Amino acid sequence: MKKKSYLLGSVLVLALFARGLANNQLAYAEDSQTESSQVTTVVDTGDTNSLEAGEEVTTPSSMALDYLPATLQGTWENDYESDGISYNVRLIVSNTGLFIRIKTDDQDSIDDIKVGNISQLAEGVYGFDVTSAYSQLNDVAIIGGVDYSQLKGLVLEDGKLYLQFASDFSADNWSKDSAFSSIDLSNVDYKTIDFPKELVGTWQTTVSWGGNQDVLETYVISKDGKVSKRFVDQKAGIDLSEDMTLSKVQQVGDNLYRLVDPEGSFLEAGIGGYGIQYQEGFYLDGDVMKIALWSSSEFDKMTYDNPTFGSEFKRVSADEQTTEQQNQSDSNTQRSTTSSSNQTPSNTQTSSSPSSTQSSSSTTKKEGKTTNLPSTGERASILGVVGLVILVGVGLYLVKKKKDS
Repeated sequence: MKKKSYLLGSVLVLALFARGLANNQLAYAEDSQTESSQVTTVVDTGDTNSLEAGEEVTTPSSMALDYLPATLQGTWENDYESDGISYNVRLIVSNTGLFIRIKTDDQDSIDDIKVGNISQLAEGVYGFDVTSAYSQLNDVAIIGGVDYSQLKGLVLEDGKLYLQFASDFSADNWSKDSAFSSIDLSNVDYKTIDFPKELVGTWQTTVSWGGNQDVLETYVISKDGKVSKRFVDQKAGIDLSEDMTLSKVQQVGDNLYRLVDPEGSFLEAGIGGYGIQYQEGFYLDGDVMKIALWSSSEFDKMTYDNPTFGSEFKRVSADEQTTEQQNQSDSNTQRSTTSSSNQTPSNTQTSSSPSSTQSSSSTTKKEGKTTNLPSTGERASILGVVGLVILVGVGLYLVKKKKDS
């Protein structure tokens, strides 16, 4: 009877151990499936932004624009005849409208059209509303019999610009009656070079400003093209300063240079005028420098045969002195920059600390999750181990019992 009891107990312990192992494997499999499902869910969420196979992308029939596109901008020209009179029309298209000049042999007129509510109706086809016209605002008669305030749009095709006036103008219904060709008014006749280093130095002159007879003008020009201008008359209480930068020039005559894309004005005073373009430069001959200015209509190519000269400056210091002043300024700037840089690591360390803490916290959280995943399996494994220990104990007891008997 005792042997049967021992046998029954052993079977019971083995069953308990097997059940523990099975539960452990089942719990691990369930946890693994949960993680896999989570990964799959993330991937599926990302895929919802993708287009289904065969799905077509649709675009609106027209697209609103803030400005006229760069492909339309530039200078355009058209020659035509009407009632035996020859007309030359030039357009300057900007991002906000059209500046127009109509010219005959003995007269000309201009109009300035501003546009809004711009839209692209199709490739190269643009519609808009005219918001203002110079001719209407100033009651100016435009020669040529064309009312440019009635413009409805522009069409660009095969390098030609077509003006559209019809009220039923659309992407599929537009005219080629008014065709303009692009023209180049840039200074292609002169080579662009670095500004001459002979210009570097300090230049001064004394001039009269509106009754003030002793205005001292000083131009300090450094090797990197930075120009510091100062105008002082202590008696009149005048002390003005202005900075600009020059880098490239075109030599357009003997000792005569035109500035190319300067940052600021090289002139001594301001200028203005409607429909007029200006270009700045200088005359340089040894220790003598003169400010030069050219002007022309915005619709014509600039020529450089008749400049207007400003004051005549004399060089009062050589290259070396100006360079030393510039180096001193650069040294001060560098010390300031170095001082700021020395404080940067501390700020960087402070700002990076929360990020490090966050990363550490995130890692700890991950580890905790990983440890807790097979918790059910761990409990089953403990039961299995306990069962094994009991089984071994029962076996040892039976062996001992047999020896004693």
